[in-house]
Amino acid sequence: MLPNPSDVTQLLAQWRAGDSAAESTLMSAVHPVLKQIAAQRISARDPVVFSVADRSSARDTAEQRCSGSERQSDLEF
Repeated sequence: MLPNPSDVTQLLAQWRAGDSAAESTLMSAVHPVLKQIAAQRISARDPVVFSVADRSSARDTAEQRCSGSERQSDLEF
């Protein structure tokens, strides 16, 4: 079930004001929805899903190459 948008807006405002209980309530409300959206997006893509470690490794490699004399626009993936 989707959380009420006005409730989410109110919880965001309370969280920004420093209410840590609002943060917890907000995360509990939106986490199931975000999890569902992520699952739908992943299932709609290629069957190969890269792990966080794979993405991190690719990012680290790109950063290492960029820190040298090569510019990011020169990189080929």
